[in-house]
Amino acid sequence: MSASSGWGRPRLGALLLRDGHLTPEQLEEALSEQAATGRRLGEVLLDRHLVASKVLAQVLAEQHDLEFIELSTADVDPDVVSLLPEKFAHRYRALPVKYLTEELVLIAVADPTDVLGADDLRLAAGVNVRFAVAERLDLERAISHFYRIEGQLEVVDGRTTSPTSPRRARRPFSS
Repeated sequence: MSASSGWGRPRLGALLLRDGHLTPEQLEEALSEQAATGRRLGEVLLDRHLVASKVLAQVLAEQHDLEFIELSTADVDPDVVSLLPEKFAHRYRALPVKYLTEELVLIAVADPTDVLGADDLRLAAGVNVRFAVAERLDLERAISHFYRIEGQLEVVDGRTTSPTSPRRARRPFSS
């Protein structure tokens, strides 16, 4: 078994073995289940409680040379969240986090391997995007939180505001 995938990236299982998150036996059992069911290795590992969700997200970020972002401590800009329609956020488990430059937005995703989803997100956001990986449950909580808030916001002079405040401040999301 090669330690890297066909695209030159290290394999997920190899990274988890390297870091001591799995034993070779656990990886072999998970790979057998993956082959038998057609499910993704990460899903198998999570369902079997062999790795924590956060560990999987961190290793996926490393595997794909992306940033890992903890949404519970990140300063999520509600103005940026509004770039992506809610249906896309839920469908692709994605949340715009902040502007990196005037024309570049950081979007947190749970699955950095979803190439078609990445293309759809780029088109839906209408700006250039850079992806970061977030833990799936944290991402789902943050999506629910920010889109619930967004439903209570108004757009005034091109700025997103609440009915009671002149401008919503950036703030970390906490569950």
